[in-house]
Parts: sequence; C-alpha cells; structure tokens
Amino acid sequence: MIVKIPVLEVREPTEHIVSMPKHIARIANGMIGCAQELVIVMTTDTQLRVIGTNLCHMGGLDQCTVDPRVLFRHAIADGATGLAVVHNHPSGNLKPSTSDMALAKKLDQGAKLLNLTLVDFLITTDLAGGGIDWLSFKTEGLI
Repeated sequence: MIVKIPVLEVREPTEHIVSMPKHIARIANGMIGCAQELVIVMTTDTQLRVIGTNLCHMGGLDQCTVDPRVLFRHAIADGATGLAVVHNHPSGNLKPSTSDMALAKKLDQGAKLLNLTLVDFLITTDLAGGGIDWLSFKTEGLI
C-alpha cells in the first residue's frame, strides 16, 4: 500500500525586511483610510524578511475582538520564526487601550511558548495630510 504525503507549500520570503517599526508601518499602509479596526499579521523568517501578510480580524468603528490562535495559525502555517502584528485606530488616537495592552502581552507570551519572536506590535492611524503614523510597543517598552 502506498501512502501519499501531502507536499507542503513553501512560501518564499520577500525582500521586505521588518527590523524597524517604520518598515512594518510601510507594509501596513494598506490600512490607510479604513473606517473599521483591522488586525494584520506579518510572518517573518530568521532574518526578519516577510514571508506572508494576512488580514486576521475586522472589527467595528472602535473595537476589534482578536483571537490569538488565528494569528499564530498564520505563523505556524508559514513556517515562520517571528511575527509582527499591526492594529489600526481609525479614530486617530494612538494611545493603546486596555485591551490592546492585554492582547500584546498575551501575544508576546504565546509567541515565546511557540518558540516564535513577536517582532513588534504596532498601532497605526492615518495622518491628516495622508500617510500613516504609528506607536511601537517594542520601542515604548510595552512588550
């Protein structure tokens, strides 16, 4: 009896490197102008090259419920060693909410359990004249 083993699809890393918050924000600029809260995850290899960028959650005007399992599923499926998470605030306020803080800490703990690196957790918002502004939890010492 011959058993066929499914071949895993290997996603090649891109040339986008996310070693700094501005690199992550540049890739997340597709969130500009969105009136709903979104959460995207960028999966990375050991050199912080982006393997995949996935929209994980869509919320309402001022909140978005996030299931960490969905974020980690993308990282595991991509064979990633790291992930960067971006969450937008359409309100223009970059101040993290209590739930943003709790989520970032939960993701950091979960990543460590899975032997992954949480590269950063960014909150983004639109700038008045166009473009994107952000708050990096890594830079601010929040994770």
